[in-house]
Amino acid sequence: MSERVIRFAVLGDLHLNRTTERRGELLVDYSEELTASAVERVNREGVDLVLQVGDIADGNFRTPAETMLDALDARRLLDKLAPPSMTVMGNHESIYLDDLDTAKRVLKMPDTAVTELDGVRFVAVNSSVPGESKGAFSPAVAAFLENELASHADRGVPTVLLLHHSWNLDEGGRYSVENGVEWRARLGRSKGVQLVLHGHVHRNMATHQDGVLTVATTALVCKPLCYRLVTLREGSGRWRATSELRPATDDPQIHRVADERMATMNLDKRWKERPEDGDFDLPCRSDID
Repeated sequence: MSERVIRFAVLGDLHLNRTTERRGELLVDYSEELTASAVERVNREGVDLVLQVGDIADGNFRTPAETMLDALDARRLLDKLAPPSMTVMGNHESIYLDDLDTAKRVLKMPDTAVTELDGVRFVAVNSSVPGESKGAFSPAVAAFLENELASHADRGVPTVLLLHHSWNLDEGGRYSVENGVEWRARLGRSKGVQLVLHGHVHRNMATHQDGVLTVATTALVCKPLCYRLVTLREGSGRWRATSELRPATDDPQIHRVADERMATMNLDKRWKERPEDGDFDLPCRSDID
């Protein structure tokens, strides 16, 4: 039996904003160039799927109507991706856009979505709360996720979950899903989801807790200005996830500005402490009875 290999890209928060205003370490004034460059580079990677973790628009210094125009510009750039893609809503959409139902439809951010590749399920859920930075699952999304856990546990094939918020970076705070630790433990007990991908925290991190591998991908407009490639590979009855960060641009001017702003914000220590990429064994075995 030949091994299965699935490669996909993860694009972090885009924060597209056509204002020329600076915003801390976020290079929102270069967001359009960075998104266009990342899309072009991902198209050359030959991946099977692209996952985008939300916050495609920024919204700061912008009216709701202007933010929607920024989001539509981001959506047009994402529509240039050659592989199929999935996008979830972020807190910047839920805070800075007025009509969220319309936004979900025209920006292609449904509350729930599923794509299956060679048996591997990719499940996207909306973790945003209207008007809030923090995350929570609506009753409908929670019921959908419960059904996923019940219907696809112990399949011997990984299920990948995509959302915007962290499980427990600051339990009950602005970065995490409400009851995130409890949800993560339930995922681990069910063995229905082995890999979770999210954004929002503007860091590259990987943690393995409760039998679930959780990987955060930093915002595209934050140093180190990168996207993530993930390879899922089956071999000898076990699945392995390999992660690699790739530069979104080689433009020296953009990298120089990023370095200058990071130095001004005195955030270098935070960035240096983050784990970046590597190989991870998933707790899913393909020989489960």
